[in-house]
Amino acid sequence: MALFNDYEILVGTYEEYVIGYKLVSQLKSSTKYDLVQDFTVKAHVGPVRCLTTGSKYAISGGSDEQCKIFDLDKRVEHGVLCHHDGTVSCVATHQPTSHLLTASD
Repeated sequence: MALFNDYEILVGTYEEYVIGYKLVSQLKSSTKYDLVQDFTVKAHVGPVRCLTTGSKYAISGGSDEQCKIFDLDKRVEHGVLCHHDGTVSCVATHQPTSHLLTASD
């Protein structure tokens, strides 16, 4: 089950955070995995409303009318998109990940 070793689960919270969890296999069993937190950032000034990934980037949208872009290789904030009117309610990438689509209220 080494198939899951390179995956990460990202979640956005109502408490303004984006949190990443890695799947780590347990030592005694090759079929059981633990979730280990390895990425935490206070992303917004309000709830995180949507989240997507593309290539090495994660993009979150929040009720603070901003999209935050994070570089998952370096684990740092890469940039901010500030031109929304209302809560950012949807973010999506287009394959190949050269375009980002956002929607707000």
